[in-house]
Amino acid sequence: MTFANALISQWPAERTLEFLHVPLAAGETPPPLRETFYRDLRRLKLPAGTRFAAGLVHEKSSLEEQQQVLKWVEQAIGHPVDVAAACGLGRRDRQVAETLLERSKELAEG
Repeated sequence: MTFANALISQWPAERTLEFLHVPLAAGETPPPLRETFYRDLRRLKLPAGTRFAAGLVHEKSSLEEQQQVLKWVEQAIGHPVDVAAACGLGRRDRQVAETLLERSKELAEG
């Protein structure tokens, strides 16, 4: 959270920080299934009105696993968050990208 908080503190005052996207998975590695991994999110100093986008949607995780990760993230952040893939979908094939978009929708709808 050191980098994210530094970015937030240096954000230009004349610009609105609409959202902060934090990747919680990496390439072939899905988000960790350990609640302790997400505790550090409590230290995030998110400005009022700035949305948090949890980059947790991953093709190697089940819906149930991602729902659990989302619960841990929201507990740490202290309110509902947006969901996203850890990074863009451009390096994934069309079928995987469509699957991840559908999963994002399922998670967002609860």
